[in-house]
Order: sequence, then C-alpha cells, then structure tokens
Amino acid sequence: MGAREAVGIDISPAIIDAAQNLSTTDAEREKIEFVIADCSQPLLGSLFVEPFDLVIAFCFLNYATEEAGIFGMWQVIAANLHSDTKIIALVPNLELQDDFFYAD
Repeated sequence: MGAREAVGIDISPAIIDAAQNLSTTDAEREKIEFVIADCSQPLLGSLFVEPFDLVIAFCFLNYATEEAGIFGMWQVIAANLHSDTKIIALVPNLELQDDFFYAD
C-alpha cells in the first residue's frame, strides 16, 4: 500500500541529494518532496498545506546543540500535526556509542 505522499527534510544538501538518488523510479520521485531546511527554525509560511499523519524523527533531535534548538524542533513538528498524528522519534544515546561501535 504505502504512503500517498512523503516529505523528506534535512539541513544538509548532500543528504537530500543522496535521498533523491535512492528514489529509483519516476513514480517514487513524484510521491516524495525533498526539502532542505533547518528544522530548529520555523518553516517559513509552513511549506506544507496539510498536516502530517506520521512524523518520523530518525536520528534528528540529537542534532540540537542547545535547549532552544530542541525546543524549536518540537515547535516545527507540532506546527505540522493534526490531533491524530503519530510521532516516532529515535534519539541515540551518544554516551553508549563507544560500547556499540568500538567493542573489542
């Protein structure tokens, strides 16, 4: 079944370019909007007409460098939701990173 449409947002043009290259068919490209934006800042005029049904913040929130940054990220997410939106957020525990990636 899949999503009717999807939006991928990242602050890095290189990440957006890589994501676009992974979309292999014209049909996939037509369903996905790619946006380069700093999601710790309000999205000007809200780029999106309709609120999202699902928000996935995968290794995203951990990029906030200060409290104001993470608050801004949550404000951007909240501004694009409706009352039934589901949010999935994965935030790695960087204190445990060495245990997983550099184990003997």
